[in-house]
Amino acid sequence: MPNHVTTSILVHSPNFAEALAFMHGTNENGETTSHFDLSKIVPEPVELDLISNAHAEISLAYYLTDRGQKDFDIVEYYKYQSKPHVQMGANEVMEKLHTELAKYDADGNSTEKLEPNPFFDLSLPKTLDDLYKSGEAIVKLTNEYGVSNWYDFHCKFWDTKWNTYDSFLASDNEVRFDSAWSSPECIIDKWAKMFKLDMTVKAFDEGHCFWFVREYVKGELVESRDNDEADHAELCLDLKGYDYSECEDESVEETVEENPIRPS
Repeated sequence: MPNHVTTSILVHSPNFAEALAFMHGTNENGETTSHFDLSKIVPEPVELDLISNAHAEISLAYYLTDRGQKDFDIVEYYKYQSKPHVQMGANEVMEKLHTELAKYDADGNSTEKLEPNPFFDLSLPKTLDDLYKSGEAIVKLTNEYGVSNWYDFHCKFWDTKWNTYDSFLASDNEVRFDSAWSSPECIIDKWAKMFKLDMTVKAFDEGHCFWFVREYVKGELVESRDNDEADHAELCLDLKGYDYSECEDESVEETVEENPIRPS
């Protein structure tokens, strides 16, 4: 599990209600899903919904060989491979593809029987058409965005692993939320510019790996403090709810010593 980073955004501008309403996320039933929905600034591409993450490699090979009708080009394959550290050879890729294709019937429907996994969908795409569309989506996503999966897209365009969670309005003009590993700074910056906001942004990592304070004036960053020890205890108390100076857990101090700077 990632470290949970808590962020507070206090908007001083008179248009705070409009700006915060813009970031309000809802589901198809109109229910609130987030008070700071990152997709309002940078929407997720539709291709992400088409990719079979558990079988991305074989779906890519299936698409690039035009459903197995063309020769396999390992060089082209590695242009779109999301795991460059996994150096499979051409024969290995095709062997893996043929193994999985054998699990489809003559009508192109999956015959695979898997026990449901409560955490990850490991099943093959239901049809060969879905397998093909998954590979096609990987190529389109890579060509347009320079990434080939949801994780890399989020890290590149949101500055964090997932969308925000545990969000709430602390007051009429302040929103707070958690995010994974880092604060979504690029989204916050774009949002500030969009509404020309005067605001204060504070963030604190639960592992005490980093913390910061940002001041914006008319949408522009005018002051920034990172890992300033003068802010440490105050931000910990404000954003995490406990007094660091009275903390008796030595593991927190050890974490700070082992992680003196913000992780990449």
